[in-house]
Amino acid sequence: MNKLLNKITLISFVLILVLVLSNFAFADTKDVVKVRIAHLFAEDSSIGQTMNWIANELEKRSDGRIQCETFPGAVAGGEKENIEDLLTGNLEICGGAGSYYYQYVPEVNIEELPLYDWASQEQANRILHGYWDKIVEVSAKKGFYPLALNVREFFGVWTRNPIKSLKEIKGMKFRSVPADFWIEVTKLYGAIPNPMPMSDSYMAYKTGVCDGGVGPIGPWVGVGVHEVLKCFTDTRLVLCRSLVLTSKKWIDSLPEDLRSIVEEVCLDSEQVNLKFLEEYQKKDREKMKAEGVTIIEYDQIDKQELKDLIERGYTFRDEFMRAKGPEVFKFYQDWLKYVEAEKAKDTVK
Repeated sequence: MNKLLNKITLISFVLILVLVLSNFAFADTKDVVKVRIAHLFAEDSSIGQTMNWIANELEKRSDGRIQCETFPGAVAGGEKENIEDLLTGNLEICGGAGSYYYQYVPEVNIEELPLYDWASQEQANRILHGYWDKIVEVSAKKGFYPLALNVREFFGVWTRNPIKSLKEIKGMKFRSVPADFWIEVTKLYGAIPNPMPMSDSYMAYKTGVCDGGVGPIGPWVGVGVHEVLKCFTDTRLVLCRSLVLTSKKWIDSLPEDLRSIVEEVCLDSEQVNLKFLEEYQKKDREKMKAEGVTIIEYDQIDKQELKDLIERGYTFRDEFMRAKGPEVFKFYQDWLKYVEAEKAKDTVK
């Protein structure tokens, strides 16, 4: 009888122990926050490396409570799909949010408008962060939450063959980001925009569907555009910025300590991004020259042609933002006043 009782007691103890351990395991699994991070840039690019850094750092600083999975190179869809997935809960963080994002929050288009004449990347970042609370406020109304800036570079003009004058661009068929802002920027050069996703652009250039496009060096070299477009003219009309973005619903759902980690890591990523950008800019330019790409530097462009382009750019900037409605235009006007005031402080220093 005693042996039977001892056996029952032992079995009961084992069952209780298994139950307790299972509960611990379940609690540990439940407490892990899965973070899916997607962007359309090549993994071997400044933004691709920055997003990888964010993923690794989130896991490190959270002691594994955050586990990340990254989806570079549009494998989880393009920017449009990524932004939609943020709102539906199918994605936690999107890198490089810009052109499509402005269709939801047109006020934030201020970050990529032409002709701010920034003195440096650092000045642009500082002034944008001085306006950060306002950017977050208008974004939150549409269900989004900006976490950081993706630092990019000046956009120029890519053409199949070297050009001697900006006037040669008139009538060329240019691939454009399928968003109203970049379609209109393309028209500033006199080119005919052909809107299409970045993933389709390489074949469009290779088959002659498009003659060129308005874009940066880094991401375009990353997808091999320099193999078919053999001239880059550094017009510097737009210094590109985009966002590391999440949804307000997701960021608000996090425990306070994990939310702080996510925000701190993403903010710290801006300096990491700048470092990667400097490295890749040098490497990409060397690669372009080695593969026969002609680079026409800013100071080599005809001054009168640049002046004409700049004048068209100022007119476009005002008209584009005015067309978004009175509230958006007021946001833009207040932003311009703020930029000029901040740049004046830098001049005094």
